[in-house]
Amino acid sequence: PFQHHNDSATNDRYRSALQRVTASPSSDVEAWEAIMNECMSLYRTQLLPTISEERNTHKMILDNSPPNSRIAISRNDLLERKLDWVDSCHGHLLKYFPYASNYLITAIEMLLARSALPFESLTGGDDDFDYGGVNNWISSDTQNAAAVKADRIFELVLGVKADGSPAVTGANDNSGNVNGDANGTDNTNANHDQKEEEGEQDAMQALGGMCTSSVEMWLLYIRKRTRDAKRQALLSHSIPSIDPANPNKPIIKITPAGEELIREWIIGAYETALGNGAAFVTNNHLVWKQYLAFVKSWNIMTTAKGGLPGQDPIVDINHSLQSKQKELLRGIYQRLISLPMLGLDGLWMEYESFEKTQSEQLAAALIAENLPKYQHARSIYLERNRVYKVHSLRFGKLATPPADYEFVDADGVKKEDSEEAYKTKMKDECELLALWKRRCGYERTNPERLSAAELTIRIRQCYKDSICIFMRHIEVWHEWSSWELLNTGGTGASS
Repeated sequence: PFQHHNDSATNDRYRSALQRVTASPSSDVEAWEAIMNECMSLYRTQLLPTISEERNTHKMILDNSPPNSRIAISRNDLLERKLDWVDSCHGHLLKYFPYASNYLITAIEMLLARSALPFESLTGGDDDFDYGGVNNWISSDTQNAAAVKADRIFELVLGVKADGSPAVTGANDNSGNVNGDANGTDNTNANHDQKEEEGEQDAMQALGGMCTSSVEMWLLYIRKRTRDAKRQALLSHSIPSIDPANPNKPIIKITPAGEELIREWIIGAYETALGNGAAFVTNNHLVWKQYLAFVKSWNIMTTAKGGLPGQDPIVDINHSLQSKQKELLRGIYQRLISLPMLGLDGLWMEYESFEKTQSEQLAAALIAENLPKYQHARSIYLERNRVYKVHSLRFGKLATPPADYEFVDADGVKKEDSEEAYKTKMKDECELLALWKRRCGYERTNPERLSAAELTIRIRQCYKDSICIFMRHIEVWHEWSSWELLNTGGTGASS
């Protein structure tokens, strides 16, 4: 749908990348990167601004409509086709690299922007009720489909449904068939490809979420859940009001019950993320800090009407909410200080300051109790950085086939004039594999002195991370399955 891709004078690089991807879809990383760079560049420089401009058009329609109007959202056909193209680029890449977390993230960012209502930020900012509220707009079919697709991606790669419950596969029946008939056979040959694709998705879902180490993905899950919570509160717990600073500006006020609903949903989203790996993975500090900032942002002040006519409203503290806030903050701090992470020293100092503002006597006891946990987590963080460097593990690398596959023909005969390139690629691959084995081996020594159950989760996460990069390497799957068999008995859904 982009004209310059159809112009022979400007499409050489893009067309060349398409041809290369067609020839080698599972191994030509450079060609995929060229296509996806073009895709995301056009999305960010052209499509996202265009969606933002359409919001202004919808605002004009709302301003010229009767109060409490319900307006169906419409979008330019060409813009929809261009967004479909961006969606399709991601879909084709993820067919060959289903655990490519970097591209899963950009796909979800696009889906969240595409499914946003006019008053909602396209990039995760605050709502702007100048553009109406949830009761003013009717989402289009493509918007609804984009929201459903985002939830489905979370299910497949994070292993959780929108409400935080585990994503369990329902496509397999007791006989082991996948969507077959009662005799275990397909109804027609025509739907074989569809059943094969559904079987692949069932397998991905059964693994329980392979990309749970992606903090950016968890933050997008929390963002989506926050948006869902606000929409629900606006539907059932909102009243029209006037901006005190601008009497001519109508606003939508969420009732205390609505604010509580939003808090509970967002807390649930953070706890889901932390309970499924985000608490301890690389860059875990981003989730913990955002969680702290959210709880600290609670408005614990309440406003009541004055007792006499003309008397100013009475402002007071909601003591119940304040107590809940303090208790939750203390719990968050005490959990995070025992985990190795970037910026742990600063977070410890925050915790000390927090306790001292509550009670000097209680602070002394709690700080003395938690200091050894913090010191141990700090030492493990420093030790882990000496054992391996995170950037050397190349998180986000596309899972291409083993290097030697590229240098042999269909009969297994080595191709001519490929000796130097073969040696170079094999060397790079062996070094990367060795780094990942070193990481998994280090975590198996239980440096954090975890319980057996917690250690199992950590080691399993290491193997999941390695599979995301070496999905096509049989030996990595074999090493993981051997560990599962020896350490968990090979039984249970988690294995």
